Amino acid sequence: MIPIDDTLYNTLYSLPSRFQKGYAFPSPLNPENRRFDVLRQWRNVIKKTELENVRFHDLRHTFASHLVMAGVDLVTVKELLGHASLTMTMRYAHLAPAHRTRAIKTLDSAYQTDTNTDTVEDSGSSHHPK
Repeated sequence: MIPIDDTLYNTLYSLPSRFQKGYAFPSPLNPENRRFDVLRQWRNVIKKTELENVRFHDLRHTFASHLVMAGVDLVTVKELLGHASLTMTMRYAHLAPAHRTRAIKTLDSAYQTDTNTDTVEDSGSSHHPK
């Protein structure tokens, strides 16, 4: 079983034909069982929404990236994705450039003091993008 957050649970549960038995993709023949052909459903979604160049697998990359950018550690992301190694998880956890910039600013602010006695004065030149 894969854990989900309350927002997703409530969204799925509110759909009349879904999730009443705990399956996001119930079988159309027997709602007590899960559907085994999820990719067929995915293709229908893509066709109806007219999205281009979107693969079902892309959702795993997005999931991992958003978890990492929200501060979730890589070991936990690895476990949620079911990976055997952190190396594989690193392939999925692409970070947005803005996230990297925030990380560096966090480090910078950690070393700031109220008196600024242990920091180098800004000479007016900058070696980082604003």
